[in-house]
Amino acid sequence: MGAKDSKLSPKDLSELRDQTSFTEKEIKQWYRGFKDDYPEKYLTADEFKKIYGNFYPKGDAQLFADNAFRVFDHNKDGKIDFREFMTGISMSMRGTFEEKMQWVFKLYDANDNGLISKDEMMAIVKAIHTMCSGSTAEETAQQQVDSVYNKADVNEDGQLSFDEFLALAKKDSTIANVLTGDMGDY
Repeated sequence: MGAKDSKLSPKDLSELRDQTSFTEKEIKQWYRGFKDDYPEKYLTADEFKKIYGNFYPKGDAQLFADNAFRVFDHNKDGKIDFREFMTGISMSMRGTFEEKMQWVFKLYDANDNGLISKDEMMAIVKAIHTMCSGSTAEETAQQQVDSVYNKADVNEDGQLSFDEFLALAKKDSTIANVLTGDMGDY
């Protein structure tokens, strides 16, 4: 990604500016922090889990972090380089509503087939509960998944397409919060 002197090349900087919602100055700041924290210039799955664990000390973020890592790791090489990190952060922090929902959809679509099965959704909803509270809350998770499918699965095939997922998220802010992990009082 960068040259031997650990600076971003002008080409890399320009591409990241075009691919993300960050300014050159912000990208340079993120890069300095990234290379200071990860001098090997990539983030491993274990390091990624540790970051999530720090944000959710009362719960267990392992399973959720595994799935989030999968979404960040675009080239599927088992590590997140700076470009992958920045594009993921940009989408989740500054993306449009639809871009954020695309990211969340990929999080749920574990087998990457363009559809979310009830089992895939259940796994992530349980992971969110475990991350936030330390327990799976199986019955609550099942109720949430059933509610989503009752409202969104228009063709009743037991799977959600991105269009169904997005339509529900636009229509129901409570469900959108559940889908993104903001459980609130749901």
